[in-house]
Amino acid sequence: MKNNKIHFGFEGWYGLSDSEINLKRIAKVAQAFADFLIVHSREKDILKVGVGYDGRNKSKDFALLFSRILSGNNIIVFLADKITATPILTCFVKENNLSAGIIITGGRFPSEYNGIKFISSYGSILSKEQLNEIEDFIDKDLVQVDEDKIYQTDIRSKYYEQLESLVDFNSIRESGINFLIDSMGGAGQQILENLLIINDIRSKTIFKFSECDFSGRIPNPVKENLQPVIDELKKSEDFSFAMATDGDADRTVIITDKGEILDDNQSALLLTDYILKPLNENGEIIKSFIHTEKLDNLVNKNKITEVPVGLRFFSNHILNENFLVGFEGSGSFIWGKGTPYRDGIITALVFAEMIAKSGYKKLSDYLSTKKELLSDIYSAELIIKSDKHDKLSYLCENPPDKIGNFSIKSFHSFKESNDELNSLKFSFDGERRWVVIRKSDHYPLLKLYAEGNNAKEVQKILNETTALLINKP
Repeated sequence: MKNNKIHFGFEGWYGLSDSEINLKRIAKVAQAFADFLIVHSREKDILKVGVGYDGRNKSKDFALLFSRILSGNNIIVFLADKITATPILTCFVKENNLSAGIIITGGRFPSEYNGIKFISSYGSILSKEQLNEIEDFIDKDLVQVDEDKIYQTDIRSKYYEQLESLVDFNSIRESGINFLIDSMGGAGQQILENLLIINDIRSKTIFKFSECDFSGRIPNPVKENLQPVIDELKKSEDFSFAMATDGDADRTVIITDKGEILDDNQSALLLTDYILKPLNENGEIIKSFIHTEKLDNLVNKNKITEVPVGLRFFSNHILNENFLVGFEGSGSFIWGKGTPYRDGIITALVFAEMIAKSGYKKLSDYLSTKKELLSDIYSAELIIKSDKHDKLSYLCENPPDKIGNFSIKSFHSFKESNDELNSLKFSFDGERRWVVIRKSDHYPLLKLYAEGNNAKEVQKILNETTALLINKP
């Protein structure tokens, strides 16, 4: 019978440490995961799993327990010998042809939270259907524990090799530029700085030691959490720009030498412009529907695809050979030449390469040459506290001709793999004028995103859409 107390989200399992995520519950999930792998293995398969963990309180204990249970089920475990960033584990799983991976991390959640990210054999997420199947195994079998098949391993070398082949460190070194790195007390630690030092490139890392409480910060690189790195930038004029990675280093945000934070649209436009022009790459770019439609003007129409927010919606595209880059939002970038997962470390290094090859020393100077590219982008978002998702279903079945005074020219619905409605997008007459209504993955919220031709228009679109949601059943 399905356990009604342990439920996974779309990409893993998160909850409050001790109360929701504790040793007893970790053991149950580990045994269920072992059962899942065994059921899906072939007779002669030797199951191998990589296990990593971040620096949160009890993460290492949870990882060791998880490893002991996998070992008890005759599964070989490569347990990271130190705190691990998620991109490193995903690379290790993929490059070593492992059966799966597990990383104990709360990601960008506050320190009171912890969780598990389940990694597929090809280095991406498991599907929601697979996670549901693991849930079904919980409490079906007794937990089996031993240590015979656990091998503590340095899992970083494959990742470093991958980066050396993806990033032009020579150009970065020859440019003489200098970087400030904020690891936010997370699993990113000094990974970036170490890579740069090996290549004789200058950098400095703040909050470079992984702390269980992230030194009192929330390890989510958004404006309210980035004042320490902005203050550090102001102490010196020597830095070209700064980069901040989240709790498990799968997301990154870029900050100019002037202390200005680049938003998702600016970062996506800059990277797309760099990939298509100086690098002359040719392939498919995937963006989430919350990004500006100005991106569409940069890319050949048949080479850009729009999907909802969430790595699961990128999965069908990012395994294609011609996939270049994916822009999910919230500092999340997926690279076709890396592993099919978010990677904040590669993103930061590609930004460094971009500035190095531009001939400029400062990101702010480079941006001054890209004013037309980055101008006239007006977008905003709004959160509505609501668990009445039937409002979305009503609008999907009864799409209006107008929202306020904005005439609708096209309408799209986006669904989960189980056919559950995820979100709606209404595009209005004119260019770059739209609104998205999306259910939150984690909370009883509806999220609204809009783009328009000026800030006042964007706010009006959001207000009119809110009124529509309130007035409809």
